[in-house]
Amino acid sequence: MIVHLSALARESVLSGDAAEYAELVIVLERGHGSIALDRIADPKPYDTALSAIEVRESDDEAVLISVDRERETLVARGPKPLLSVLAELVRDAAASGDPEGHVHVEYFPGHFYLGEGSESLTIRDAR
Repeated sequence: MIVHLSALARESVLSGDAAEYAELVIVLERGHGSIALDRIADPKPYDTALSAIEVRESDDEAVLISVDRERETLVARGPKPLLSVLAELVRDAAASGDPEGHVHVEYFPGHFYLGEGSESLTIRDAR
């Protein structure tokens, strides 16, 4: 699994195969854990490839997706039931089979599970 980061757009792009996505679904539904990511030498057109995904259950009212730039880690934190909503999106991406398919996970006012300040995440369908 790979997460590329575009610093200018403040957007991360997740890509992986169905088995890798299944592992991420388990961590999201459990509400805690981390997954080491593949890093590639040249992430172009993105700025960098991140080294890990970290999931943390919290008492927040919504899920917050952020990038810890110092640790080069994508962090998803929030209440377990709402982390499960994110898990469903990953599960759907694993099952889609559309090589061009993807979903944008982006905050907007009134979003039902993402919190204000959440960074954008694109989840590509499993390759």
